[in-house]
Amino acid sequence: ASTPDDDDDDDDDEYAGASQRQLDAVTVKNFEFETILNKEEAGELDLQPLFQRGFKWSQKQSSLWIESILRGYPCLPEIVLLLTEDGYAVFDGQQRLSSVKLFIKGERAPGWKPTAPQKKAGTDGTFALEGLPILKGLEGKTFKDLDRAQQRQIKNQYDLRCAIIPKTWSMQDFIDFFKRIQGGGTPMTDQELRRAISTGPFTKMLDGLADGEGETSRRLAEALGGTVLPKDEKQELLLRYFALRCDGPRDFYKPSMKQHALELMKRLNKGEDDARIEEWRRGLDAALELTVLIFPDPKERFRRAVDGGAATRFQTSASVQKHIWDTVLYCLSRPDRKAALV
Repeated sequence: ASTPDDDDDDDDDEYAGASQRQLDAVTVKNFEFETILNKEEAGELDLQPLFQRGFKWSQKQSSLWIESILRGYPCLPEIVLLLTEDGYAVFDGQQRLSSVKLFIKGERAPGWKPTAPQKKAGTDGTFALEGLPILKGLEGKTFKDLDRAQQRQIKNQYDLRCAIIPKTWSMQDFIDFFKRIQGGGTPMTDQELRRAISTGPFTKMLDGLADGEGETSRRLAEALGGTVLPKDEKQELLLRYFALRCDGPRDFYKPSMKQHALELMKRLNKGEDDARIEEWRRGLDAALELTVLIFPDPKERFRRAVDGGAATRFQTSASVQKHIWDTVLYCLSRPDRKAALV
């Protein structure tokens, strides 16, 4: 028979936290590219939030998109934006927006290797159109080479259709929506999505703890015993600790960890609990230090012990079993009781 919670990675009901009411409507707006670029420069639009995998299009793919704009093809499917505290975050459409930004600014994407014809034409240091099947007269042209009407078509006259998801949607609503429109997959982890929705000082602190060089980061790495986890997974473990310290075991995990963690990030990013956050950080330092002292064998940390007959053995289904992490970190996060706990 299977043991309850053998796999702590699936510790939420799939639809726990999803709204029962009808969701607030997604709005659709038409922006100009110039407006989008101005919003990015003003810090009101995050073109490449953490969950985005970086710019992947080739120079030819980007050129075909520019040709589509000049031809007047509509912007379908829509660019999808998340409404955040700071403005917007690009959820879907990064490749298209980045292509136009590169073209207007005359910049090349980092992955574009210059070809011999580009070097010969002197366009190996900029973005010149290539591989156009219809507007062949624009082959090799940069944005500055276009006439005024063509430049205006790209910057000011093309309707960039954007679907904007409101902040009132729950975490599970976001996930379910994108699973459905993308055929069962979602392009990001839960923590990456939370980070995109809620930015602020607490989110930056999680970034630093998960991927920094401070004392807490060093202790976290030592406690994990050499286990290499992606940054978002380490952030989620830390977020679970702060959720327990903030709301206690009674309200932990309600209505789901996905939603509880998102609401916590929103609350703590407002800066109203800075004094308590510092207290919880000291508790985190103590808990990580005590974990190493009390469980000297890294193979035993954050793993459930199971009946192994003559010898105790530990589950190895995951490098960190989340419920064990929660219990250990919460119970050991008392610096005033450090000596007694040891």
